[in-house]
Amino acid sequence: MRWKQNVDTEVQRSNSDSEFTFNIIFNQQKFDDPKEVRKGSEMDRDALMNTFQKLGFDIDVHENLDSFELKSEINNLAERDFKDYGCLVVCLLSHGIENAILCYDGRYVNTNELRYEFSLDNCPSLYGKPKIFIVQACQGSLSQSETGTVAPPVNPASFVFQNVSGGLESSPSTVQWTNMDVKHTYSAKQLKQMNILDYYPGRNPPLMDFITINATLPGFLCYRLNKGSFFIQSLCEALSQEYLDKIPDEGTQHLEDLLRCVQDKINAYSDGRQTMPWEVCLSKHIRFRKV
Repeated sequence: MRWKQNVDTEVQRSNSDSEFTFNIIFNQQKFDDPKEVRKGSEMDRDALMNTFQKLGFDIDVHENLDSFELKSEINNLAERDFKDYGCLVVCLLSHGIENAILCYDGRYVNTNELRYEFSLDNCPSLYGKPKIFIVQACQGSLSQSETGTVAPPVNPASFVFQNVSGGLESSPSTVQWTNMDVKHTYSAKQLKQMNILDYYPGRNPPLMDFITINATLPGFLCYRLNKGSFFIQSLCEALSQEYLDKIPDEGTQHLEDLLRCVQDKINAYSDGRQTMPWEVCLSKHIRFRKV
């Protein structure tokens, strides 16, 4: 099922009279090592599915992929023709270290590399359209308390809260570019044939119109109970209240302002022990609207 123009992005729309929106969810709940199971992650998956379906998104869900499978799915997604779509949302639910998530085979995948698959070079049909990455994963083993930062325990896996996710290691994770990575996938002539550069003349740099929302700061833990994670449950609650529960005539906040409300909800869940950062590279504001 597809829905019409449910995202008022204030970003120039595609050539189509109607735009669809797409949400892909990678739920890494089980791993080759059974001790790594992420209890409660299915609650986050279901909350995201329910929220974005009501917002009119086409939904695709993948469970427990190994690193090769996950990167292949992202590559395949970037090769799709999104000319009739106005927005892409990618949700990554897993264990993690800084800027990387754990896959079923115990290998980490760099989240920045996944994002850059949707640059102009690799995915021209999403050029000028918002690409939203939502990452529920630890970025290290530090924690926060009322008085400051707490060093990781000797055995991070036995963190004080039962059924709470904890990162098992902290490591800097930077994108490594090679000549193959930066080679243009499409020539300027091909982009012109696809009307990409004509339709968005001088519109954006090739890596523009991304917003990345992380559950926690680099180096720190994030928290998840059997009922789901503080971050995803707070985010879905805020999205529903702002874009689904309000009557159409009521003004709605754009997404960046709404994220400040999400932090307040996380504070209520976690007693102020989790900070949610987001990185914005947008040319216009994003507002969702219910179908």
